[in-house]
Amino acid sequence: MTRNYNRSKMAKDLKTRFTQKTHKELDMVEKKSKECSLRWAIGPETEVEDKDQSYVVNLENETCACRSWQMNGIPCIHAAKVILGVRRKLSEFVALCYTTSKWRETYSFGIRPVNGMIEWRRTNRLGVIPPPNRNGKP
Repeated sequence: MTRNYNRSKMAKDLKTRFTQKTHKELDMVEKKSKECSLRWAIGPETEVEDKDQSYVVNLENETCACRSWQMNGIPCIHAAKVILGVRRKLSEFVALCYTTSKWRETYSFGIRPVNGMIEWRRTNRLGVIPPPNRNGKP
């Protein structure tokens, strides 16, 4: 409950488009992308070489062969190299779940407090009982 309250308070105070952690991640990705090299291709796909390994990046589908971009929603270093190569901003390709507006929305409701067990309503139902034991392998 305390964590949600603190996050809600932090989210209200943020003035940037993305959370602080996302901004740090984007800065790190941008720096590391400078170590990669591009091989332009005809069509939406581009090949990026990173440490003797090649990765295919497709900006239209927002995919990379390393799958980090699809998994995290933040462009990986290979995608960042292509995005910066076509003179666009990394922030255009970040998933909406990292925006401060979504963060505010997530923590706006919070968790309602609950009375102690002594104050809980009594019911006529049986309590929760464990399942019967079985012998042998499951």
